[in-house]
Amino acid sequence: MKKYLITAIIISGIVILSGTIKTQVIVSFNTENQINEQLILTSTPHEPIHIMNNDNFTDYLFPGNGTVVAPYIIENYNITTDSYYGIYISRTTKYFIIRNCLVDAYSSGIYLYDIDDETASIKDNICQANTNGIYLDYASRVTVTNNSCNDKNRDGIRLWHSDNSLIINNTCNNNWYNGIHIEKSSGVKLLNNLCFNNGNMHGYGWGDGIYVYSSDFVILTNNKCNNNRDYGIRLAYSSNATISNNTCNNSYSGIFLRDSHSATLTNILCNNHTYGIVLSYSDDITMSNSSCYDNQIDGIRLIHSSRAVLTNITSNFNIYTGIFLYFSHGTTLMHSSFSNNNDGIYSAVSDYVNLNNNNCSNNINIGIRLRNSYKTSLVENMCESNEFGIYLDLSVSCELMYNLLLQNQMYGIYLGSGSNYNIIHHNSFINNNLEGTSQAYDEGIRNYWYDVNAMEGNHWSGWGENNIYHIDGFSESTDLYPLNEELERTHYRETTNYGFVLIIPTVILLAFVHSYKRKKKARNNN
Repeated sequence: MKKYLITAIIISGIVILSGTIKTQVIVSFNTENQINEQLILTSTPHEPIHIMNNDNFTDYLFPGNGTVVAPYIIENYNITTDSYYGIYISRTTKYFIIRNCLVDAYSSGIYLYDIDDETASIKDNICQANTNGIYLDYASRVTVTNNSCNDKNRDGIRLWHSDNSLIINNTCNNNWYNGIHIEKSSGVKLLNNLCFNNGNMHGYGWGDGIYVYSSDFVILTNNKCNNNRDYGIRLAYSSNATISNNTCNNSYSGIFLRDSHSATLTNILCNNHTYGIVLSYSDDITMSNSSCYDNQIDGIRLIHSSRAVLTNITSNFNIYTGIFLYFSHGTTLMHSSFSNNNDGIYSAVSDYVNLNNNNCSNNINIGIRLRNSYKTSLVENMCESNEFGIYLDLSVSCELMYNLLLQNQMYGIYLGSGSNYNIIHHNSFINNNLEGTSQAYDEGIRNYWYDVNAMEGNHWSGWGENNIYHIDGFSESTDLYPLNEELERTHYRETTNYGFVLIIPTVILLAFVHSYKRKKKARNNN
């Protein structure tokens, strides 16, 4: 009997424990809708709250006394109203917290105006179907955390002249315009926010996940901005931004910077857009460790954006180019991969560009393409299995050295008409244009296929024992000093030492003159 009793107790315990574990799992993975329903059920209906000065706090009998250790607490209200504001607080110096409220008003759900710095905290609220879910207007150093500003707001969260505020762990989805809108508010930090499907309602003309305008030193970290109508993250006229560890997929463009200088972008993921990342009229940008895949036009596009430094970029499987530079002078691009695009790197009307140690392979058309460019340097790049490895068109005074051109269908390097005064040396050409007679093509003027000073050219697979290598094209160029696989000279052109030939008659002439003078002097002495 005891044995059966013990068994029954154990089984009952397992069942109870299983039920407890199951309940915990359900709570841990509650969907947003379930949380919204819970807040709706537990919130107390309340009229709109209008606080115009410090004294109004006591009119509502909120807990707390407005000090930093005992702030006023505004919580657990359901404010659904046709009034202009749900919660309106202005011109106060007291400390307060707004939390666990459901607000649905005509204009702004929660609106703070002209309050003292660091006095307000807004957290765990739901603001839906407002013009602005949460609006900070001349309200600096406010903390906005864990709020849900979804569904038919114009902007989920909006800041105007509200510096150094902290926007963390908010969800801003399905709004008519922007998930989060920051304007004229410097030093704002946006961390761990979700901004999905904004600008996609009722055919509105634009909408971004996060939109930052005229706001400097903004920090955006660990935000996810997917499926927005226009841009995942857009910065306009905002300098010195730090954008790191953000994911922006399935919008018109993942990240767009316009007239926003000296920004730093790291660990960015931008896939399935028209353009992955766009820098427009934005100079001195630093970008690293970022990826752009499967975009309909360009993975990365720089327009009139000079002196950018891009490192460890991967931009593959884009329909047009991995990266496109246009009027973007002094750009440096290195240690990056641009493969399986139409063109890997396309630089147009961009001077003093440095392309170093990049992999541009398996592109449909060209690995690296320069058009109308001046003084561009291509060093230690690999261009494998493209139609053309490197293609220059109307590009002057560029230097191409230590590049690997491997198994491209046509020429490893092609210098088109108007590509003049370029220097090409210490490159390795291996099995390019196998059906032709040369692995390179030149129809420019005064292009040198060797280092003039060192008298060292390029390595050409299948070169054999010939003394020079002939380049296809109207220029009839030659590499006078081909190299072996280690890029070392093994053959030297036979040249005549005209200096040695001329020195012999010179010595004879000098000796004759010297002898004549001695004889003349001797006759005079006699």
